[in-house]
Amino acid sequence: MAPDPQSSSSNVERPRRLRPAGPLAAALFLVTGAVHFYLQPEGATYTGPLAVFDHVFGIFVAVLLLAASTAIGRFVLARFRLAWEQPLEEIGFCTAVGAALISTSYLACGLASVLNGPVVILVPIVAAATARRELAELPSLWARAIGQVRSQSEHPAYLILAAIVFGVVAIALAIQASAPPADWDSLMYHLEVPRLFLEEGRVFLPRASRFCWRSPCSRLRHGSSAARPPASA
Repeated sequence: MAPDPQSSSSNVERPRRLRPAGPLAAALFLVTGAVHFYLQPEGATYTGPLAVFDHVFGIFVAVLLLAASTAIGRFVLARFRLAWEQPLEEIGFCTAVGAALISTSYLACGLASVLNGPVVILVPIVAAATARRELAELPSLWARAIGQVRSQSEHPAYLILAAIVFGVVAIALAIQASAPPADWDSLMYHLEVPRLFLEEGRVFLPRASRFCWRSPCSRLRHGSSAARPPASA
């Protein structure tokens, strides 16, 4: 079946609407990146307002990593000649496969004891360079996905409600990501363990006692038994 010229022209117009946002996002990325490297000597001791820009730079890096994952996933799955019926289906499967490939690459580098800062940066750059054509096609893919959502919505009110709900969730996650982590699990596991891996340059099994956490009841039980004086001989 021949493609509808009206729908194809609308798909071409949607990426053009996103073009003004490209230079703005690039400028914000450069500004936040400059702030990030400016604050590197301060380390975790800096608590000023520039820390927000530092965390926004982290969000940019996460978005770029997500884009590289989708692109390399499309590149690999295209070698198997898979045909996608819906753009949302393509985005979901390709992102999952690409993220798995990048994660496995990091694991392989860690097992080979070559895991360090430059390698962490180089892996997604190599993935993006390998799938550069698929990376350039991501704006049109997302435009087609948005068009799919619009075409399948039975009533505009449902689409507006869904946009509000997802917008609120996205804003809440962005605000949470812009602040430094404060919970025990993030500080002592999700951040501490990768830091140890990067310091050692390899993946290894850390000492379990370093990351153990006891519930208040468990601490009270163990604390009361430990505080009990030894029996006299």
